[in-house]
Amino acid sequence: MATLSFAVLAVALTIHLALPLLTLTAPFDLNYNEGWNAYHAARILAGGPLYTGDVTAPVNYPFLSFYLTAAFAPWLGGVVIAGRILSLAGLLVTAGAAGFIVQRLGGRRTEAAITMIAVLGFWVVQARQWTAVDDPQALGQAFMTLALACHVGGARSLRRLWATALLVGLGAFTKHNLIAIPVAITLDLALHQRRSLLPWLGGVVGTLGALAGISHLVAGGDFLREMLAPRAWHFINLERHTRKFLIGFKLPFVAMLLLVGGSCLERGTKLVGLYFVTAFLAGLGFSGGDGVSFNIYLDTTVALAIGVGLALSHWRGWLDDGPQWRRLFRALLPLLLLSPLITRASDPLVRLRVLGSEGMPIATAAADFARNKAIVERQPGPAICENLLLCFAADKPLSLDPFNSYEAFTAGHADDTALVQAVARGTYGAIEVRQPIRFQTNGQGGRTIDLDPPIRFTDRFYAAVADHYRIIVENSAGVVYVPR
Repeated sequence: MATLSFAVLAVALTIHLALPLLTLTAPFDLNYNEGWNAYHAARILAGGPLYTGDVTAPVNYPFLSFYLTAAFAPWLGGVVIAGRILSLAGLLVTAGAAGFIVQRLGGRRTEAAITMIAVLGFWVVQARQWTAVDDPQALGQAFMTLALACHVGGARSLRRLWATALLVGLGAFTKHNLIAIPVAITLDLALHQRRSLLPWLGGVVGTLGALAGISHLVAGGDFLREMLAPRAWHFINLERHTRKFLIGFKLPFVAMLLLVGGSCLERGTKLVGLYFVTAFLAGLGFSGGDGVSFNIYLDTTVALAIGVGLALSHWRGWLDDGPQWRRLFRALLPLLLLSPLITRASDPLVRLRVLGSEGMPIATAAADFARNKAIVERQPGPAICENLLLCFAADKPLSLDPFNSYEAFTAGHADDTALVQAVARGTYGAIEVRQPIRFQTNGQGGRTIDLDPPIRFTDRFYAAVADHYRIIVENSAGVVYVPR
């Protein structure tokens, strides 16, 4: 029965991973961030600075992922494919490190293997569009999970402490909001190994300071000002993201609470519990921000996956003893704790069925992207693309960062007058947006844009495009406007 449960989970994981793997070299964008990351990594390849000080186009990520992508790009087929491969590698490393952590904390190989399946599966279920894409999330997660593995990986020593601090620093300078593991390690040392707390804090501060100095030297600009650029926060965003996470992961979430509540005196379980609680609270805090998506809870899914492995390990003895129904329940328990992989398998199955069919979503996306790219490429002068990868593929310079400029305009940190005037003059040879521009009256004699969120341009920008440009193509890859 246990073998059957493992086989079911392996098949479910294969279904979830198949689509991200099959689209690893897709010519179109897999999420909004891909074009944004590609532009900045390409600027590094061309010898330019990462941080330019432009308030309408801040690079609000740390420097490390961009430089790693640029370094591997010549060998891996360009910055986009390099970013995707690094992301996939980061996810695999995260899974392996999580399995190692479970073994170090008393789990068997089977429980470590189930933990690895849980990491990969939970990640795809929570945020498929952050799986094997050009985005630093998985790479930063890999560094942080390796730090946790290093922390529990052997005898306590100053060398291990500083190696852990180095991995934390690398993770922080890849994705700066992954704070849960550093906080959990710090609390663990404060509770159980106070003599190591000061060297640990010194190692972390020293590593962060050194990496900040390197960033300032090689990446240019005031990186802290750009990385910490303010953004609007809305409770409705928090509610939407948190509800999706809790509904999707309710069984492993409850199991994690039972594990932590029932094993408060065990240091390893307490450490993982601290990681889980901190990751979930950080997710709550960050999830209300504009531009934040379901990836904000990916750190929590990794903590849940480690918790699943530990739960199977801790409950093994009780389930193996006693009546036969306990042993049967133990064999089926992995299916319950990893139930999101099974209950959410229908969507990737549907997508896989249509993958190779002419006229179906994947084939259409590739063809429509190629068509729109060719049109934008032919148009003289600069272009603006909501789908940044489209302008990048068409070899157009980054004329406008839609999301970050919109945040700056709406917060009053910049004025869109010059942009609107340039649009009205027909400065841009092509302007691409997700949907045709439509307006609705607001009841006060004015009008507002009538588009599905997210909105990435101001109403004045949309009005100028509608008044001075015409649609030349409309398809699944977006709508391209050219001057009238």
